Amino acid sequence: MVLIKDNHLMLAPGIAAAVAAARRRVGRRLKIEVETVNFAQVREALESGADMIMLDNMNLPAMQRIVEWVGGRVPLEVSGSVDMHKLKKIAALGVDFVSIGRLTHSAPAVDLSLEFLGPLVGDIPRLLLKKARTGAAGRRS
Repeated sequence: MVLIKDNHLMLAPGIAAAVAAARRRVGRRLKIEVETVNFAQVREALESGADMIMLDNMNLPAMQRIVEWVGGRVPLEVSGSVDMHKLKKIAALGVDFVSIGRLTHSAPAVDLSLEFLGPLVGDIPRLLLKKARTGAAGRRS
């Protein structure tokens, strides 16, 4: 499965372009899921051919509106700010999947994030990537 998250969308002109690029890469072998934060993104993800849509950090009324509008055309996953107290209410909305990160939050972890600051235009040539990994003198850096 391919998950297109918010950081990936920073590198694309929009959800439709990101889904199209992923589809070219994996064809129909893998399902493509798009992380969304509002109704407009859900609409674009559905219209772009995403196989699944993640509703991230949305409130219950927004999720309900989306569940009704999507009408079962693709599976919906809820993620972000989900705890065991909200689980029953979220499940009652009719979503297909719920992710609960709080199940593993007690495990020791380092909070790391990779944030893109803006769109990256075009592909990075493999030669440049190879040079970046090995260093100018051919050594691994």
